Amino acid sequence: MRVADATALEQALISRGCILGAPIRQEDVIYGRPDNNIYEKSKGGQIAVRIRSSDNKFLFNLKKNLSNELDNIEHELEIMDKEEMHAMLGLMGWQPVVEVKKIRRKGKLGEYEICLDEVDGLGSYAELEKMTGDDADAALIQEKLLSEFEKLGVPKSAKEINGYDTLMYRKKHGKNEKNN
Repeated sequence: MRVADATALEQALISRGCILGAPIRQEDVIYGRPDNNIYEKSKGGQIAVRIRSSDNKFLFNLKKNLSNELDNIEHELEIMDKEEMHAMLGLMGWQPVVEVKKIRRKGKLGEYEICLDEVDGLGSYAELEKMTGDDADAALIQEKLLSEFEKLGVPKSAKEINGYDTLMYRKKHGKNEKNN
């Protein structure tokens, strides 16, 4: 969700008993294959991989898109050497496509994980996430997440259907939703 007033959202979370962690810096490099640019084609069933750096910790992440860009099967593991992982991805044909840098604060809101993000070049956002089984009804869960945001004072009209990586790619390449 795009957030117009991050301070107001944080206050709403605190009033609901949510305790946010300390800010952490995350830097993501998202990889793609030249023969299958996930930002130029439909994302249905496509795979994206990333290396995330945060506090001298490195995570390798793989996402396979399901019903929409925000509904994914996701796997993640810690890696010891991001440069070695980068080299391995290159040998497999994966190349860096876009970078996303942000300051993130995480918390728990009932059954959900919430992230408040200040994304370099994009602005303020918030994410609510619920872990489910692969057979969960994504549309129903996303509607519940939107309702939860409304309770926090964030209107449904602030819904963002694209991930930060897609938003950064579009910005970098002078594209927007209308001409993509």
